[in-house]
Amino acid sequence: MNGKHRVQAGKNGHVGYVRDTNHFEEMEASLDKYRTIIIEIEDGVGETDLEGNLLFINDAGCRLRGYTREEIIGSNYRSYYDVDEKIAEFLKKAHRTIYKTGVPGRFIHEIVRRDGTRKIVEDSVSLVRDTGGTITGFRTVQRDVTDREEAGEKLIEHRTRLEAIFSSVQDAIITVTPELRVIAANTSTETICGVKVDEIEGKVFPHCLNQCSQACCEVLRQTLEKKTAIKGYHIECNSPVRHHQVASVSSSPLLGPEGDFTGAVLVIRDVTLLRDLERELRERHQFQNIIGKSQKCRISTTSWRIWPAWRPRS
Repeated sequence: MNGKHRVQAGKNGHVGYVRDTNHFEEMEASLDKYRTIIIEIEDGVGETDLEGNLLFINDAGCRLRGYTREEIIGSNYRSYYDVDEKIAEFLKKAHRTIYKTGVPGRFIHEIVRRDGTRKIVEDSVSLVRDTGGTITGFRTVQRDVTDREEAGEKLIEHRTRLEAIFSSVQDAIITVTPELRVIAANTSTETICGVKVDEIEGKVFPHCLNQCSQACCEVLRQTLEKKTAIKGYHIECNSPVRHHQVASVSSSPLLGPEGDFTGAVLVIRDVTLLRDLERELRERHQFQNIIGKSQKCRISTTSWRIWPAWRPRS
């Protein structure tokens, strides 16, 4: 309640008015609540002017950079980001694009903390405007993604090694979904099965084999139906391209990261040369047996013929 002294008709008095300030108190309480959320949030939150000078930063942003709020407020982005000129130029161009388009941006870059350690951060940047709509700066929500990025790099390296092994194996390897659609196949599939890898991925595997007996498909169906492995099943491919090709086929269930059934893996090994060598060895063995029996028979006959000459006369 506010009032003022007033004189009327020779008398002293007061004129006053009352203002309800409850809504101001409610607004202040609401602002305090949001201020607390921003201060205590785990992601770094900061605001800069158009020149990149830091105007506000929360506790998480200070911890991420390794500085106190007093040390970092007012400093330019070049001092609390990496001093690398390439990264500084990248950030400058990214903010310029956001300023021109008005569209918030997200990008990943590296920073150097006060103690010299490096962190990989993801920035979500948007514009700050005043009540008149004029752009006054940038607001950034920054998240530490070092562990995620390093795990991603390790995953890429691991995948690259697996792909190298996958491609170098001499056996044909084909992975399929429960519907027999090809997920992936290595380059040896082209040699053994006579199909192009880039032409069969995503297609139903039996439909890709139009020049052979498709005997391997039955092995796959058995694995998909019973969810069990089949090892060393020998088939004749009857391929017009590779005459008399014999293959050893194995298949096993394909399991996902959680152990769930996601399809099957088919491994086809060309054993034609091995079959031919075994046949040649058998023929040689049979031939040697024939020769051995013939020699035994000749020795036996000769002994019978000369035996009487050794018999003493009576």
